[in-house]
Amino acid sequence: MKKEISIKKTLIIKILKSFIISLLIFFILEHFGEFNYKEYFWGKYVVYNTFTSNDIYSDNLLLSDIKYPVNGYFETYSEKFPYYFQATIEDMLYIFALTIILTLIITFNEKFKFKVN
Repeated sequence: MKKEISIKKTLIIKILKSFIISLLIFFILEHFGEFNYKEYFWGKYVVYNTFTSNDIYSDNLLLSDIKYPVNGYFETYSEKFPYYFQATIEDMLYIFALTIILTLIITFNEKFKFKVN
């Protein structure tokens, strides 16, 4: 005799919504980091100090060629975007934790209603 495990569609939808919200929250938080431009005799690179205290180096980016800032400052958002994206990817553990917390809050809020008289 086989046992059947059933999962409701609403739970999957809640988890997906929580994941997307968590991803957006951390992507927005990554914009509060700071860029540092370093130049040494063996080369130059950009270091992005993220909001969650990770460091993203320009030679470790996934999405783009290395573009160095003019006079130490990036001119467009498209030059900064790969750093924000990489920082968000590296914070996946925090995103999954926030997803679980948001899913529990949403589920708890739907099961129980608080009424103040």
